[in-house]
Amino acid sequence: MRILIGQIEVTPCHPQVNLSRVLDGVKKAGKKRADLAVFPELCISGYIIGDMWEREAFIRECEKCTNDIVEATRSLCPGTTVVFGNVVPDWNKINEDGRVRKYNAAVVARNGKILKVIVKTLQPNYREFDEARHFYDARKLALEKSVENDYSYESANYLFDVDRAVVELKDESPFAILLCEDCWDNDYFIKPIGVFDFYDGVELIVNISCSPFTYGKTSKRNRLFSRQAEEHNKNILYVNCVGAQNNGKTLYTFDGDSRLYDRCGNSVAYYNRFEEGVSVFEVGLSHNSCKPCVDDSVDTLYKSLVYGTAKFLEQTDIERIVIGASGGIDSCLASCLYAQALKTVYGDYKDRLWLVNMPSRLNSKTTKRIAKDLALGLGCQYVVVPIHDSVTSTIGDLLKVGMKLPEFDLQNVQARDRSSRLLAAISASVCGAFTCNGNKSEITVGYVTLWADLAGCFANLADLWKTQVYQVARHINLTSEEHGMHIPEEAFHICPSAELSESQNVDKGQGDTLDYEQYHDFLFSSWIERWNRVTPEELLNWYLDGSIEKELGCKVYERFLSAKEFIEDLEFWWNKFDGLAVSKRVVAPCILAVTRRAYGFDMRESQGKPYYSEAYLRTKKRILG
Repeated sequence: MRILIGQIEVTPCHPQVNLSRVLDGVKKAGKKRADLAVFPELCISGYIIGDMWEREAFIRECEKCTNDIVEATRSLCPGTTVVFGNVVPDWNKINEDGRVRKYNAAVVARNGKILKVIVKTLQPNYREFDEARHFYDARKLALEKSVENDYSYESANYLFDVDRAVVELKDESPFAILLCEDCWDNDYFIKPIGVFDFYDGVELIVNISCSPFTYGKTSKRNRLFSRQAEEHNKNILYVNCVGAQNNGKTLYTFDGDSRLYDRCGNSVAYYNRFEEGVSVFEVGLSHNSCKPCVDDSVDTLYKSLVYGTAKFLEQTDIERIVIGASGGIDSCLASCLYAQALKTVYGDYKDRLWLVNMPSRLNSKTTKRIAKDLALGLGCQYVVVPIHDSVTSTIGDLLKVGMKLPEFDLQNVQARDRSSRLLAAISASVCGAFTCNGNKSEITVGYVTLWADLAGCFANLADLWKTQVYQVARHINLTSEEHGMHIPEEAFHICPSAELSESQNVDKGQGDTLDYEQYHDFLFSSWIERWNRVTPEELLNWYLDGSIEKELGCKVYERFLSAKEFIEDLEFWWNKFDGLAVSKRVVAPCILAVTRRAYGFDMRESQGKPYYSEAYLRTKKRILG
């Protein structure tokens, strides 16, 4: 069988751009005489596009693109069966929100005709996924048909009708089609892939997907499809898109990683990740050479960060980036990522990347030297703008009207002066945008100042724990010959510090009170990235029964002299995380998602007071007497 696998880039909300890519693939399928051409889920409309689905003009344009592709199969690739994903409306019915009914569907076309439209059965409704808000699924259709036909057996069995999702190729070899989540069925009562076990002749199951990248997801995905291929004795073709899509608050990258799995679960054909590809594979469904699947590494994480940052610049037409270069590891890493992204999009970055050091009397010679050395090494634009006079002026203006700021708020005046005043003005001056360099550890507990270091156009480090920031930064230095970038070694050894007070002197080893790499990143991660998110109740119980080090994956008991110290530290950070930090995250810029749960619309939050369960308070009272 000759199969064209269309791992195309999908540009969200631009059907004509995506139509052009699909038609190019269809034309290639015709020239290469492919038997089958497959493109990803929702490859015309895009997938994570917010409430764009509520615009009927957009739906009509997507529908016209479907008709254009179907017509193109007549002239561009006669005889080739083409499968692609798109929104399919039923203008005669309504969704449960009262708008026109829409299906997330696979369209199958050949020789200018639609052979079948296969409606997605399982719609994910977790993390960033919100399909039930917009689409009608096959389960609802089955129930609807049952009611319409007085609950007849035939209509109730619609969902399990294999003919609905099986297509004959021109030589009468049948193959089956599923959409993304239809194969991720572990937690669902219905198992769509299982119905094909009872259909004679189906050797190939095609899964069209729009599956976002998550660091560590690759091995899980490969285990899933490998196991299903072996269990069901079918070849499985997984086709995913590349590109980036966002829901306003969180941007997701798509890594492609399209693969064919044989009956034994071996990966026998694949595409490189984060790379667009449209090629025809000569596939012998009974024997092919095995292509090993490689798990995610720090290099994968680095590439996803550069890729996502570059796609954000493309989508927003930002041509110049301004970064507050403090000399800390975060701004150093951000500078390298934006340099690579600007180079990817525009061919060069040296006149497009501006590093700005804004020292006060509290900034050390060490951090100022790191910022300068970083800029010199990158060869980008570099300016130094002291803030002492402007901060003094702000304090003086308040004194004139009888107002005086507490010490802590005086620190924030410096932070806001750097971002809201200087970086905003400089970015306007160079016709660019400035960045938010906050990492996930800081954003978790609100170690960012409102309208200051929390501001910016994009937060490409905000889904990286501080530990991961160091890992990716070290990776850049270890591979510096490959991309010509190097972070000054001193940046790895200074204490993380905002340098906003005398007690944050990095030359004296002073700075953050967080122990990121040994404890707090593990603790914070349990609150966010675990599927069943952890609260103080579970943590206190684990501490008491001796399992907390196994659960968190780090040392705990030698860190705290008593349960009292453990509880005090836990509540100090929990009160920040579940309190004021929520309001800061609500107004944060768009975050680049790379982990199992990112802030933004990946993790929905409600502002309020910190939550403690009654069981936790009861146990705490018993322990502390």
